[in-house]
Amino acid sequence: MVVPVGGIPHRMFLRALTNGDVFSPAFEVSLYSLADLNRNINHLRAVMLVIAAFALLIGIALSVFAAHHMTRPILKLVKGTEAIQAGNLEVRLPVKSRDEIGLLTRSFNAMGVELELKERYRSVLDKVPDPQVADELMRGSLDLGGEERETTVLFCDIRGFTPLTEGMRPAEVIAMLNEHMTALTEVVYTHHGVVDKFVGDEIMVMFGSPRSYGDDAVNGARCALGMLRKREELNETGRYRIRIGVGVASGEVVAGCMGSVDRLNYTVLGEKVNLASRLCSVAGGMEVLVDGATRERLGDGAVVERCDNLSLKGFAGV
Repeated sequence: MVVPVGGIPHRMFLRALTNGDVFSPAFEVSLYSLADLNRNINHLRAVMLVIAAFALLIGIALSVFAAHHMTRPILKLVKGTEAIQAGNLEVRLPVKSRDEIGLLTRSFNAMGVELELKERYRSVLDKVPDPQVADELMRGSLDLGGEERETTVLFCDIRGFTPLTEGMRPAEVIAMLNEHMTALTEVVYTHHGVVDKFVGDEIMVMFGSPRSYGDDAVNGARCALGMLRKREELNETGRYRIRIGVGVASGEVVAGCMGSVDRLNYTVLGEKVNLASRLCSVAGGMEVLVDGATRERLGDGAVVERCDNLSLKGFAGV
């Protein structure tokens, strides 16, 4: 048993010295101080607590390091994804491991390369056909062949182009045409038009093909007037003084992708296309000519002036 001696715990042992038959009972009493043992136990307990705390701290540190090591590349992937969503398709991430994170990073880089390549294709596609046509082609809704559509067709070209460019260097002619066509194209897009093609100093525009906005003839007429206003602004501030003529015609045309299976051109064909071209060819400088069908579609709010004795090859009573 444990008994206190002087406030210090002692372990007491009793051993009988006689059996009590002859002599009076006698016992041997032994006391062993437990102070050193308790001190050692307390010291050992403290050491164990320190070791446990140190092991816990090491475990936490290792966990934080492992978590940081795992989450850092994931956070980089998240930031890379956000950069791609913001339009930066050139972002690439370093591959620093061969585990699943490294595989995911390589897949991310491959995706970025493919997206950048597709964006380059799309940017080139937007510059070759009109953006509306490019969008329809990307969706696969335009096939080889045509369909009849109600369309307003506009032609616009420069009056006196040959004498205007006489003596100009080819590079200067191209620069002048690029400036001119860029300004007119902006007007076209403002009025939901589709640029069919540029032919020399002439631009051909469609309203209602491949997509109709419900008031295509009105959009075509407003676009024609907008072209005149834009050209007048450029004549006041630009280097060149250019006068244009515009012809507009509306009606049924054949619209679709025409050409070969390897090279397509979305365009419109028909009598109204030829009529718009003829009207453009006879229009005076800074003048817009529209056919009767377009005039009817404009309604009573349009201010027009009737052209008598207008002679167009192949057409009568337009």
